[in-house]
Amino acid sequence: MILYMRLCLFSRVCLNGPLALCVVLSHTVGVRRSWMTAVAEDLDMLSERAGAFSELGRKTVAEWVSVVRDNPRRFRAALRKAKGERAVNSVQAWARTRRMAEVDAEYKCPSCVYTCSTRQQLATHAFTVHGVCRKMRAFTDTDHCPVCMQWFGTRTRVIVHLEEKSPRCRRVVLERFRQLPEDTVAVLDERGAEEARTLGRIGRRRHHADTRATRLAGPLMKEAFEAGLDHKSLLSTRLPKISASG
Repeated sequence: MILYMRLCLFSRVCLNGPLALCVVLSHTVGVRRSWMTAVAEDLDMLSERAGAFSELGRKTVAEWVSVVRDNPRRFRAALRKAKGERAVNSVQAWARTRRMAEVDAEYKCPSCVYTCSTRQQLATHAFTVHGVCRKMRAFTDTDHCPVCMQWFGTRTRVIVHLEEKSPRCRRVVLERFRQLPEDTVAVLDERGAEEARTLGRIGRRRHHADTRATRLAGPLMKEAFEAGLDHKSLLSTRLPKISASG
């Protein structure tokens, strides 16, 4: 519905606004969080997934402005038709982030028939019912990520980073690092549980920290270099190819 209303507003701006305004707005495409960037992404998605827009083809924003101004009825008819198509209304069609993709998602326990609506509920169920703990606990004994050198202030936040936030760092840890001794992990877990209880008494969650995460100066650990990572690749969001362990 938000996408539909946004494109309806786009058509009104193209028809009722001066051409100079359309030109100015088209120059904001690509600017992070700009309205026209969202409009361009919506139009690209409809061109790829909506049968009603397949005839119009993929176009630039300037070309879409011309389409709307030249034949507004055709554009609005295609938009109304696309609104009812299943391929357009699926979450995967419009989700641009992981949080968006998790809207109305259903999580299933691999060990039983339990289902829930959030990853947190599933993790709580796995621990309380099946005794399943986070795997990264066995590899983490510091308050910073050993791969990307991000400092989080607490071990708990490092575990969350490895488990949920960074598949790149998690993959390197699993392939290159050794697990800690069980007694060491038990001591660290007890220390973390005590910290969580202390935070709970003052109304804080267990992953709370007083300072923001920052990247340490380095140097990177040997395991990260052996995996093919460097400071430049850590600035990229793409997953690098991890070299074979040798």
